[in-house]
Amino acid sequence: MRKYLLIAVLALLPFLAGAQNGPVSAKIVCGPYLQNVTTDSFTVMWITDVDAVA
Repeated sequence: MRKYLLIAVLALLPFLAGAQNGPVSAKIVCGPYLQNVTTDSFTVMWITDVDAVA
């Protein structure tokens, strides 16, 4: 049991360390533009200067 707890803590450690950083200000450098356009759907895309979740 102690082994599994240690593995779980070590697996979560990078996420906890990253959570302490402040929000990163991503700037849009290209877009927005459309991709995969069909008659009833499309995908809106853009490119930022840093990796970010949109």
